[in-house]
Amino acid sequence: MDAMPNQTRARRPNYKEQFVVEKEYTNKRLEKEFVAESRQRCDQENIVSQLKAMGALSAPLHSLVSNWSYMVMATLAWNLNSWLGLSLTESCPPAAQAKRRAE
Repeated sequence: MDAMPNQTRARRPNYKEQFVVEKEYTNKRLEKEFVAESRQRCDQENIVSQLKAMGALSAPLHSLVSNWSYMVMATLAWNLNSWLGLSLTESCPPAAQAKRRAE
């Protein structure tokens, strides 16, 4: 069999753009796109990864509703744990405060 030469296909016309121009609609085009500066994941992805690590997103039950309620309860428990951890007051010796902050 003969190999076909590398040929680039011609680009098809942009019919959507033509339609917008013909109907005189407002033509909105993207000018800028902002990208996160650091390579860290967003908060929602961090929460999901932590929930996966503690096994909250596993489905140990047999029906869809019970699995959903299990995941909701596990997520609420994790959120309560996080919120309570943030609301702790530091009324302990300075050495214990430094240890708590490091943790």
